[in-house]
Order: sequence, then structure tokens, then C-alpha cells
Amino acid sequence: MKKNVLISISFLLLFLFSCKDDNKTENNDLITISGITELNIQGMSIGTVDTTDWRLDDKWLTTIEDLFKRKSVSEKKSEQGVITVKYFMVKAYPNPTTDVINFDFGLAPNSYCDLRIVDSRLNIIFSCDSLSTLIRFDLSSSQYKNKMFRSYYKIYNNDIIYRGHGDIKIN
Repeated sequence: MKKNVLISISFLLLFLFSCKDDNKTENNDLITISGITELNIQGMSIGTVDTTDWRLDDKWLTTIEDLFKRKSVSEKKSEQGVITVKYFMVKAYPNPTTDVINFDFGLAPNSYCDLRIVDSRLNIIFSCDSLSTLIRFDLSSSQYKNKMFRSYYKIYNNDIIYRGHGDIKIN
């Protein structure tokens, strides 16, 4: 009887220690960046499309929300069905890039946007809060070469906040 109990406990311990947490990667990444929507220098499609990029996200994890610290803004939850397509367009081009990348926000009147470019550990690489519809970042530094990054954005339109993300690649 004791032998069976010891064997059962041994298998249970072996099972528990052999399982890995599926929410964490081996290199401690907090997010998985996997694929881009390829656009040329004019912002036109030239290849693959990542269907998860440049769409509205209805919910973000707290760690992502924390990238956007803004004072005195009352937030209402955005809903994917609320937005009118003619007033919403976000794209990053050229993607992939070797140096400068443009973020083009098709904003409705009286809107503004916040943008955060992060690595897979949610370290902020670039940050910008802007009324402009076009934001440019120079990513030509060797520290960014041959890497992928995630761009999180919030678009503020009156009392509604739209959230989204897209991935970019630096060659």
C-alpha cells in the first residue's frame, strides 16, 4: 500500500513539474508578435495580411492599459460595432521597413490618438500622443534591426475611446 502511494505521489510530482505555463514563453515575453500586414511606401498592400492587425480591440490587459497614462479623460468602453468605417483607418507603412515608418490615422474631426510601440516584453520603444493624422518614427538604429514590434494605439473621439494594435517589422 505504501509503495502504491509513493509511486502515485511520484507520478503526480513528475506531472506537475513537467507542465509549463502556456501564458509565458521561455524568454519571458509578455505578448507574442507574429506576423505583419505588408504595405509599401505609399501604404498599399504588397503581400501578406495579418488579420489581427489594425483592427479594434474591445478589451486590453491591465499591463497594456498601463502603457497609456492620461489625466482627466473619462473613458467609456469602446465597442467594435460602434465605429463608422469612413472615420477609422490605421495603417503603418512601409511594413516591413529598414528605417522610417509612418503611422497613418484616418481620424474623425476633433479626434486625437496616442501610440505606443513596444517589444514583446511591453517595454516602450517609442511613445507619442498626437492630434496629427500622420506620425513618423525613425527606426534605423541597429538596436531595432531584424526585430518585430507591436504598436498599440488609442483614438479618442469625444467620449469614446477606440483601441487597437498592429505589428511592425524592421529589416
